[in-house]
Parts: sequence; structure tokens; C-alpha cells
Amino acid sequence: MKTIVVLGTGVASAAVIRLTMRSTVLKRSDVRMVVISPSTHFIWPLAMPRAVLPGQFIDHQFMFELRPILSDYPADKFEFILGTANALDTGSKMITVSLNDGVGEVGATAAKRIVAYDAVVIATGASSLAVNTW
Repeated sequence: MKTIVVLGTGVASAAVIRLTMRSTVLKRSDVRMVVISPSTHFIWPLAMPRAVLPGQFIDHQFMFELRPILSDYPADKFEFILGTANALDTGSKMITVSLNDGVGEVGATAAKRIVAYDAVVIATGASSLAVNTW
């Protein structure tokens, strides 16, 4: 069975997951999808400027739990892994994941899992430098 791995659960990956599941994975018997994310929630970034102001939003208006949304997909076609991908070996097509037990941050002692892939989508978002350059 071929495996499509999606790294991340942000705005870009949400569309990739939904469209790929509907257009390819669910229609074929030889494909499955694995999503790897360090978070159990989808955060709607367009709402963030208002979310930081007191009284504008409550958490469930800009943060959505992923498991109820993703549970619509059959277990033999879809898997969600809570963890951080910290190594990608393109030669062997393997991703090393530090698993998060959901209690706290992923640390150096976290359990590891190796995930094989045939295709990988890296949609982990972006971050800025700690020091502004301008």
C-alpha cells in the first residue's frame, strides 16, 4: 500500500488533507494517508488578531480539535500521529517522529517512531527569526 504523509495541520495542510483524501485516498484501495502534527488543534490564523483581545472570541471560535474532524476517515485509510517530525531521510523514504503523549512538549526522551512514505507534503508553516533584521 502506498503512503502519503502530510507534515503539519495548518491552513495549507488542511486543504491538502481534505482534497487528497476525497479525490485519491478514499477512491483507491492501494493508498493511505498519515498526518503528523505536534498539535491536537487547528488554529484559524485569520482570527488571531481578534483572539488576543479580551472578550472578542472564545477558544472554540478560533481553535478546532482535529480528532473529531479527522475521525470521519476510516482507520485503514488514515492515521493521525501526535508528534514532531525531526528527521526526513529522502534516500530510504523514512521520517523519524518524536511522539507526544499529549501531556506536554516533545522532549529528547520522547518515544520515537519511524514512518515510511511514498510521497510527503511538508506544510509545517513558517516562523520568523528571533531577532528582527530590519
